[in-house]
Amino acid sequence: MSDPERNKATAQAFYDVMFNQCRPAEAIDQYAGDTYIQHNLPFRRRRSESCSSSSRSGC
Repeated sequence: MSDPERNKATAQAFYDVMFNQCRPAEAIDQYAGDTYIQHNLPFRRRRSESCSSSSRSGC
């Protein structure tokens, strides 16, 4: 699989877990790196503040 295909598959997997399966904490844990930066100002929080592993209720 080429890089663009792999990137697309990874993005689709993230969105599937995050939105379709309603498991945002798991999606963040699995797909967001430790240096993840939220660039959307109304939602800007540190990764550790947004979703904890023990919270499955969402962000």
